[in-house]
Amino acid sequence: MRLRDRVCIVTGGGSGIGLATVRRLAAEGAITVSLDIDAGSAPAAALSLACDVTDDAQVAHAFDEVVARFGRVDVAVVNAGIALEVPLLDTTPEQWSRVIGVNLTGAFHTARHAVRRMLPDGGALVFHASMSGLVATADEPAYCASKAGVIGLSRAIAVDYASHGIRSNCVCPGVVDTPMTRQQFAGHERFRDLVERAHPLSRFALPEEIAAASAFLASDDAAFVTGTELVVDGGYTAR
Repeated sequence: MRLRDRVCIVTGGGSGIGLATVRRLAAEGAITVSLDIDAGSAPAAALSLACDVTDDAQVAHAFDEVVARFGRVDVAVVNAGIALEVPLLDTTPEQWSRVIGVNLTGAFHTARHAVRRMLPDGGALVFHASMSGLVATADEPAYCASKAGVIGLSRAIAVDYASHGIRSNCVCPGVVDTPMTRQQFAGHERFRDLVERAHPLSRFALPEEIAAASAFLASDDAAFVTGTELVVDGGYTAR
């Protein structure tokens, strides 16, 4: 119950890592709010709102509604994101803009409105970046660039707002066993096996394991942790 009665917003809270995070924060006592394209996709949340993080006005409205309902924002888990596995020369400007728009610009919109509402009392931001923001993964230039940008954004916020009691950190997962991942590997079981064995623990992460790392960074157990990346990748980047 490390997050008892804290108001925690999770973007992309309707599926995969986001949904697991909503459930974990709620289990820790938080008042959880899911912002997702599909407003009804996170039944574990105390409140679910439809929100496209690429639209700043929608993000602002969602945060206003949370503050009107619960009085404050204590934690924001910036999770909403999309993947794109396309080599550089085949990536269209439209594909690039879409990935950067959701993963990085969406993170900017969310962080900006979160920090504004945390200024009076402090708070914690947890960005879901990726090991692909630290090391290059094949044929994912847009995704790698977007997640490296998220890491830089988190560090900048940590430095600029530490004096206001606001902490900012990233969780950098390896490959996580989510519906999106299973769809990507459908029909490519041999390749999936190779990727799993590239992780020294020889498996993909569970969404709940990423959620556990996020709950730690959101809690007072991480009170002296800011501006850093918690890599949860089964040893992938160590290799």
